[in-house]
Amino acid sequence: MGTASPRCPPARSTPPPPPLEQGPRPPRPPAPPPLALLERRGGSPRPRHHSPDTLVTNPGISLEEILFSVIGHSDFDASPDLILTEDINGVNAGLFFIRRSKWSERFLDTWWNHTSFVQFGSTKSGDNAALKHIVDHLSPEETQAHVRIAKMQCLFNSYPWVAMWKSVHRLIFHPSTTWKGAYSDGDFMVHFAGLNDKRGWTSRILREITHR
Repeated sequence: MGTASPRCPPARSTPPPPPLEQGPRPPRPPAPPPLALLERRGGSPRPRHHSPDTLVTNPGISLEEILFSVIGHSDFDASPDLILTEDINGVNAGLFFIRRSKWSERFLDTWWNHTSFVQFGSTKSGDNAALKHIVDHLSPEETQAHVRIAKMQCLFNSYPWVAMWKSVHRLIFHPSTTWKGAYSDGDFMVHFAGLNDKRGWTSRILREITHR
């Protein structure tokens, strides 16, 4: 097993969860990356979506350990349907877990059909804005029953720290939120969200891992 980050230590290994069943989807504009990936993942065990601009940095940490750290038990039949992280802007669609259930199918259908958020000709897919809108408008009862947000973003969605004005501003005015999401050695995965030189950042992190 790999050495976990001291901020985000997974609790323990657990049995694999049941698979997610996906029904057919109605036609829509070209799908942004998260939904497109889930569409191709119909029969896999509990899908974990991750954006293409991510890198697993500690493969010694199992997905079951991460799930246990979030929900506090290994009974996946009784677990929430959707597990997310959030950053300073709210929930993030870059990485998430989703459980096999009718609720999940309805949720994905709703997300899929929020086509007004798809931004053609933009570098932003609009998918994250759609997810945030849907989650923000769930009732407290539905949120409690079906959604969990990890207390520590770095558990499975760490961001590299970049010394620029926006990052310093966030650190000064939102220190706790910024710290919870900043990548450090031992974290499970790093997400190069909003960074331009993703190839360069990937090479840099891989070099750091190699020389641990």
